[in-house]
Amino acid sequence: MLETDLDSQLFGSSESTTTPTAGCVVRAEGGTLLFDDVAQLGPRAQHALTRLVTERKWYRDDGVHVPAEVRVVALTTHDLGQEAASGRCRRDLCEHLGALTIQIPPLRERKADLPVLTDLFVEQFAREHVRGVRGVSTRAMDMLMNYDWPGNVGQLRHTLERAIVLTSGPIIHHHHLPAEIQTSGDAAIPMLGLSEALEAYEKELLQDALRQAKGIRSQAARLLMTSERVFSYRLRKHRIDTRRFRTR
Repeated sequence: MLETDLDSQLFGSSESTTTPTAGCVVRAEGGTLLFDDVAQLGPRAQHALTRLVTERKWYRDDGVHVPAEVRVVALTTHDLGQEAASGRCRRDLCEHLGALTIQIPPLRERKADLPVLTDLFVEQFAREHVRGVRGVSTRAMDMLMNYDWPGNVGQLRHTLERAIVLTSGPIIHHHHLPAEIQTSGDAAIPMLGLSEALEAYEKELLQDALRQAKGIRSQAARLLMTSERVFSYRLRKHRIDTRRFRTR
């Protein structure tokens, strides 16, 4: 994006133009302005942002300064100290943005958050793409948990949106995931004979149904369009304890 275009997005067009528009700074008045990957902003944008956070005002093209009551939150995957030392980011801007710093560990270091994020993104993208997807299979979740996620939460969002577009059923299965996730580390799919593969798939379906039904057998049986008697027989066959799927 050209810096002039970025200036227009941030501060709007001059009032001297025929169709003046309000920029993000004006629309965020009294609220929060979020910058994603702030270290990648160009020199003009960095200069304007520095004045905004230090003077609490911005300047129109005609030289008039406009007060701005806005909170600035900046995200970056870079070390601002190193960016300032290298000259890629203004030192005064880095110092002001670093006055209050919150460091979020990469996704690979907080795998406990992954199931919650997965449920959130599945619900969001199923609604956006008008799909009846309700969740992720046990095998697929194991793969998601075993992957290192070099692209962090953004990569997880993209992966789940892609899977929702690909699937035609209510559950995202492992074959809906990218190849690098399917074959990463312990998540790699072992070679099985046909009978073993079918048994494994049946067990996965039973567990998925129980997870959706929160451990209630009758509801899980209805999801799989079978009787509770047959469903219970399959549970005993695969030694699946329904208690671990119940929510308190």
